[in-house]
Amino acid sequence: MNLPKYLAQDELQRFFAAIRSPRDRALFAVVYHYGLRVDEATALTVEDVDLKNHRIRLRRLKNGVGGRSRCGGTQPSRCAPISA
Repeated sequence: MNLPKYLAQDELQRFFAAIRSPRDRALFAVVYHYGLRVDEATALTVEDVDLKNHRIRLRRLKNGVGGRSRCGGTQPSRCAPISA
């Protein structure tokens, strides 16, 4: 069994520095912070983000159709890119 590969800290910094759009940078920050799967990231809507309570509602799809939900909390500092 192979372990998943991950980016080193300097690679991660270069990755985020290369993203010019604040919207895209915020999206990738959320994907990275929560370890989202592609289907979870693409299913996110504005209504899923609760900046006041620092929560994000994530939907897990099962075979492309509705599945279970989970909520992820975050620190206020991590919400700054989202609210900008």
